[in-house]
Amino acid sequence: MPASPQNKPFNEASSKLLPQAASGAFRSDGIACGLLPGLTRRQRSVCARHPGAIQYVIEGLNAAAQECQLQFADQRWNCTAPHAGFALPQLKIASRETAYVFALSSGAVSHALARACAQGSVPDCG
Repeated sequence: MPASPQNKPFNEASSKLLPQAASGAFRSDGIACGLLPGLTRRQRSVCARHPGAIQYVIEGLNAAAQECQLQFADQRWNCTAPHAGFALPQLKIASRETAYVFALSSGAVSHALARACAQGSVPDCG
């Protein structure tokens, strides 16, 4: 299914919502936390307490989106979003696809953060 304005892939949507993510110019003052749609108050608080990690969270989400699109490239559902954003309505529906997206995202974000911590790139790794 080709990408249309109403059916944008996750990584295109994240690039448009998070221009600093696309350019690599990340802010370390917590401003990026306000740019992530769909976060709960608690998630925004965690994000604000660890601003140095947000770029790696975004990196992991982008990696998950790319992998999801690669794995489902020839399928009817191919990891596309009906509108730009991370908080997608269909991810609130209990389905195998939703479970896959959450598992893949969790693993990719964990991997990106662990790699950054191991390299000493995140100051508040413990």
